Amino acid sequence: MEPALLKFSVSRNQLACLTSLFFVRSDVDADDYWSVVKHCQGGGTNGGYDVAVGPVSQNSDVRLSWSRYDQISFHSDTACSVLDASAKSEIRL
Repeated sequence: MEPALLKFSVSRNQLACLTSLFFVRSDVDADDYWSVVKHCQGGGTNGGYDVAVGPVSQNSDVRLSWSRYDQISFHSDTACSVLDASAKSEIRL
């Protein structure tokens, strides 16, 4: 199996109807961010939001994240249906 990069083209209007959680900080004092990371890593449910946006955790035990990366994660059936209905393409690596 080879790695793949998938592109989903979703309009802002489609995303606007989703309940979103945004994080801009991931420093060691960003307790809200790290509590959600730990919750998700432990298999927790989505917590009432459809989409989460923010830094990418590198090592949650020491509260370290990748400084140059952000992620968008889709956590609900509603959010996944937006992706399912969107135009998709594969970008060759």
